[in-house]
Amino acid sequence: MSFQFQIEAFLKAGHPYILVVTTHGNADTGSFLISATGPASVDLMSITPTTSQPMIIPSIVPTTSSSYSSSLSSSSGVFQRVSGDPEYYYYYQAIQVTVSTSGTYTFTTDSDLDTMGFFYDTSFDPSIPTENLVTDDDDGGDIHSQFLIEAFLEAGHTYILVVTTHGDSQTGNFVVSAGGPDSVNLVSITPTTSQPITMPTTEPSHLSSYSSELTSNSAIFYRVDGDSESTYHYQAIQVTVSKSGTYMFASDSDLDTVGYFYDTSFDPSVPTENLVTNDDDGDMRLQFRIEAFLEAGHTYILVVTTHTGSETGSFSVEANGSDSVNLVSITPTTSQPITMPTTEPSHLSSYSSELTSNSAIFYRVDGDSESTYHYQAIQVTVSISEANGPDSVNLVSITPSTSRPITAVPTEPFVSSSLPTGGPASVGLRSSTP
Repeated sequence: MSFQFQIEAFLKAGHPYILVVTTHGNADTGSFLISATGPASVDLMSITPTTSQPMIIPSIVPTTSSSYSSSLSSSSGVFQRVSGDPEYYYYYQAIQVTVSTSGTYTFTTDSDLDTMGFFYDTSFDPSIPTENLVTDDDDGGDIHSQFLIEAFLEAGHTYILVVTTHGDSQTGNFVVSAGGPDSVNLVSITPTTSQPITMPTTEPSHLSSYSSELTSNSAIFYRVDGDSESTYHYQAIQVTVSKSGTYMFASDSDLDTVGYFYDTSFDPSVPTENLVTNDDDGDMRLQFRIEAFLEAGHTYILVVTTHTGSETGSFSVEANGSDSVNLVSITPTTSQPITMPTTEPSHLSSYSSELTSNSAIFYRVDGDSESTYHYQAIQVTVSISEANGPDSVNLVSITPSTSRPITAVPTEPFVSSSLPTGGPASVGLRSSTP
């Protein structure tokens, strides 16, 4: 059985032996059974052995638990934490820690946030987060993504536990649990800082949108990086803003869209002229995503087209930036006309027949040299070049002449014989002419 011992030993008759039964884990208790097998019965008797010196079980100091509940919000203090991204700020809460009994204490969190803990001696300055730092932890706790800090605390001394997050600007509730030989005083404080720390302001974002569609009547052009033999429907959208800044344009469509962004003007016959940037699949679901710095009052042109030639369908464009965006459909002028290549009508002709055992035979190219093949010859004539194309095809069966006769290879008859039922095997006999 699992986790049970088995001991085998040679025992002398009349000699005493001692079997000691204990556990793998300390201080475990429970019932047990000993089975002994051998050439004779075994006497098993519990005894109390003598000891050369007294043994006492070590006393266990009871653990006292303390807890503190709070939350991180957009009103919490911010700092650039140790080992954090220098471009980001992190909300924090500073908790003053004192104990009446010296000893080793543990601190851990329980939160939906991915918490981090920093433990300081005496004081904490958010503008100098490495000063007085004793220890820190990210994911050492038993609960996923929670910190676990263990430290020896002196009675009456002041420590600071700083609770923050792994990701920047995260907010949410948390609980700190402290365990040790005595209760722990946990009090929220507002630490002083040698220099002010402020969260960088974020400008509000404005969303503008434009909806339309590409149809068979939409203008066409030969797009940059497109198939040179295909034309693409497009729509040109004039873009202007009243506030300079970086703006983002993204499409939303069942079409596989492509976006081209032009400065000042767009000439469909010269699609590389004034081109600032373009994108095919920079956004999700085969949609384009274009980011550009726009000057207030300046004119730009966004051209929406497709990845594949001649596709049609509806689409929308969303523009996002520090101000609203004016999106107006325009018909651009072109320095030379662009026309859709004409497609000649296609004519389909057909011919039906069959190959039979009476059909003519021949030794076909790349065929088996010992085999003949039935065939039918069809005379093909057209009044205009190309078969499946601009005109019908005349298909007429003919009997071609041959410079020498072709006969089928004779096949020798095959005779099958068998032994009476129960015989050893059947035999195939082929006739031959000696």
